Amino acid sequence: KESLNEKNQIERTRKEMIAGVAHDLRTPLTSVKGYVEGLKDGIANTPEKQKRYLDTIYSSTCDMEKLLDELLTVSRLELGSIDLDLEPINITDFLDDCADEISLTLEKINFDFEYNNSCEKGVIVNLDTDRFSRVIQNIISNSIKYTSPERKGKIVLSAQSYQKSVIISLSDNGIGPDTASIP
Repeated sequence: KESLNEKNQIERTRKEMIAGVAHDLRTPLTSVKGYVEGLKDGIANTPEKQKRYLDTIYSSTCDMEKLLDELLTVSRLELGSIDLDLEPINITDFLDDCADEISLTLEKINFDFEYNNSCEKGVIVNLDTDRFSRVIQNIISNSIKYTSPERKGKIVLSAQSYQKSVIISLSDNGIGPDTASIP
């Protein structure tokens, strides 16, 4: 019975995730559709407006591509057919680059950002940097999305080395998940 309940819960979670991605795809798709209609109707009647419309369409299609990549990754994880591209990297260099990107992103939307790295120098970690970067971007995106409107958003990236491990933490001052979503 327990196994069946767990299987049903996993299936419900998967369906909710797919519904969430489908919902998230609607926003950039609606944007693309609106701007294409604007181009077709001649609303963008100057080269500057046309460029702005095309830039927005391109940005929205990139957003959709990211969402579809996430969906594909989940699908591959479920099928057990995902291979990590692990490579030895200096974790401090990697995290410094991530912190620079996060800082630039958050600066644009008036978020505070704090970065604390207390890893020992020269710590090497085997990591799939592309996938790990995507995980960080997804967490940052959710932190931005679920910020409380009553206060200024803040995200903290921290790292410390501990014996033969590196502990990386991302935290924010957002509203957090509702109690029903925690399980």
